[in-house]
Amino acid sequence: MLNSETWCVVGSGPAGIACALGLVAAGKDVTIVDPGVQLEPARREACLTLASGPVSEWTPASTAFLREGVTGSSSGIPIKLAYGSDFPYRHVPGATSITSDGADTKPSYARGGLSSVWGSAVLPHRQEDIADWPISIRDLEPGYRAVLQYMPLSARHDDLSAFFPLYSDRSAPLPMSRQATALLATFERRRASLNANGVYFGSSRLAVEARDSNARPLCVQCGLLHVWLSP
Repeated sequence: MLNSETWCVVGSGPAGIACALGLVAAGKDVTIVDPGVQLEPARREACLTLASGPVSEWTPASTAFLREGVTGSSSGIPIKLAYGSDFPYRHVPGATSITSDGADTKPSYARGGLSSVWGSAVLPHRQEDIADWPISIRDLEPGYRAVLQYMPLSARHDDLSAFFPLYSDRSAPLPMSRQATALLATFERRRASLNANGVYFGSSRLAVEARDSNARPLCVQCGLLHVWLSP
C-alpha cells in the first residue's frame, strides 16, 4: 500500500489482476506494477499483422514464426513457447535466486507471468485436491464466482460439472473442430464403460470470450476436450 488511498499490486498475472479488480470494486485507487520481459517487438508486430486480417488469408509463410523452436515427440512438447519465443521462461540478471524442491512450476519474469503462455485452460480445485489445506472449497467458492464476473469462460454443462462446478451462469461454449466433435461423440457412445473405469470427459474450460454481445462467435474452431481420470 502506497498510502491510505492508493494500493500497489505487484504483478499483472491472473492473481494480480483479480486482486486489483477486487480492490477497485471496494473503491480503492490501484496501481499495478509489472516491468517484466515482453515478446520481442518483431514477433509482436507479426502477431498484430495476423490479427488484423482474416484467417483465410493467413499463409504458411506468414505463420511460420509461430512454430519456430517447437519440437515434439510421443512424450509431448519439452517447453511450450509463446509465438515462437521463450520469453516467459527467461531469467533476468540480478533477480533473486529461487530454488525449487519437488515443484514442477518455476517462476516467470515475463510481464503477466506464465499467463502469457499458459493457454488459458481453467479448472477449479476439488475438495480432494486441497484436503490438507486450511481452507475448503466452500471457502473458495465466493472467490471463484467473483473472478468469473469479469473473466470470460467458454464451457459447457457436461459430465465434468459434477466434479468441477462452473461457478458462473455467463459461460458459453466455443465451437469445436470436426475432430473434437467426432472424438466427443465417440466418448459419449462409450460413456457407461468409460465411467465404470473412472474416466469422465467434457469440453474444455478456457478463459476465452466465445460470443460477442450479438451472440456471434469470437474464436476460430479450436475447442478441445478435457479427459479426467478419477483416483
